[in-house]
Amino acid sequence: MGSESCCRVYHGRLFHLPATTMVSLAPHLKSLIKSMSAQPVDELILDSLIQKELNETSKKVSVENRKSQWEYLLKNEVFALAVRLLARY
Repeated sequence: MGSESCCRVYHGRLFHLPATTMVSLAPHLKSLIKSMSAQPVDELILDSLIQKELNETSKKVSVENRKSQWEYLLKNEVFALAVRLLARY
């Protein structure tokens, strides 16, 4: 997968980007959330679930892109949860 590439034009210049930059990690976060029950999850189980998702995405996305996407997705999920909790009151 690392040898595949795609092209993008940005400000009139052609850039060759690895195909891995186009992968969204959102489905992996959704899978992680689904795999947890509504009850508090044991820390060891949670660590195992997180490690599984990180391992699945490690070869699909560059380290920098993966870190940025996970940060964005997790912050967005926390914000959405806060909004849902505030809507109850």
